[in-house]
Amino acid sequence: MRYLIVGFGNIGKKRAGVLGKKLAASVDPNPKTGSDYRNVKDVPLEIFDTAVLTVPQQNKLELIKYFLLNRKHILVEKPLIINKEEYKTLNQLATRNNLVVQTSYNHRFEPNMKKFTELLESGFLGKIYHGTFIYSFGNIQERIGTWREKEYSVLEEIAPHLLDIIINHLDYKGKDFVTFTARKEESNIFDHWVFSTSDHKIIVETSSITWKNTFLLELFGSLGSIHLSGLQKWEGSELIIRKRVFPSGKPIEKRIFRKGLDNTWKEDFREFEKNVNLNKNSLQNDLKLSKALAHIVLTAPNTKDPQRNFYRQILK
Repeated sequence: MRYLIVGFGNIGKKRAGVLGKKLAASVDPNPKTGSDYRNVKDVPLEIFDTAVLTVPQQNKLELIKYFLLNRKHILVEKPLIINKEEYKTLNQLATRNNLVVQTSYNHRFEPNMKKFTELLESGFLGKIYHGTFIYSFGNIQERIGTWREKEYSVLEEIAPHLLDIIINHLDYKGKDFVTFTARKEESNIFDHWVFSTSDHKIIVETSSITWKNTFLLELFGSLGSIHLSGLQKWEGSELIIRKRVFPSGKPIEKRIFRKGLDNTWKEDFREFEKNVNLNKNSLQNDLKLSKALAHIVLTAPNTKDPQRNFYRQILK
């Protein structure tokens, strides 16, 4: 598999480092990035099999169409926000040409995250009672004046990692979300969000004003609880597994701490190549997540910006 990286910024360069000799070329309109090409249409089609898109949301759809029409597989950085008609168009193009479009959620491949979702699928928790999911940064000042300073930047950038778990492992649908607060504290974008599942069992917080990067997943059920804090690439990741003792008492506890290199990008490419062989794309999951984001945005109080119209189209 030979790869073209489209968007040669921070993430694109990380991807290039993982690919090594599989990297055919890179493309970015900004000459300061040091990419091989400035425009995708200048890249010879015969030199690559897959396009890796690390570009802003507003550029993704047309690029995906271009590469599908030219019979290329696509790996795109999350999220891919699409409406029903866009889903149909992309799915038809991919199916007709036996091509795969996969959206990347590299946190799925964190070792402790894999164990967390395995426990969910195994029924370890029993009936799920409640939980809290938090993913936040302290980088609001870095966004100001860049392409990332847009209305729903933090919601679209990091909340999808949490929604990916809630939708795919806890069986919530796109309509099953409601927002408590969306605030603008240090810029013209919403830098702090709190929302929940519509039954209020799972509370979710995502923010760019917490000063220290925070990743926390906690779920409590009738048979026990699981707690995941941190990412392996930061200061380490700890998974705490607690089995409930009946009728009461201190739970039986197991702790797993992991720290080290971030191998999630490598695992992400491995999963992608497996799905290419299976001819399996992720567009239906993208549509589910898009609907969830739409409900979160449209139920937010006091948000009257023009981008709400974009999300209204997703729910039609």
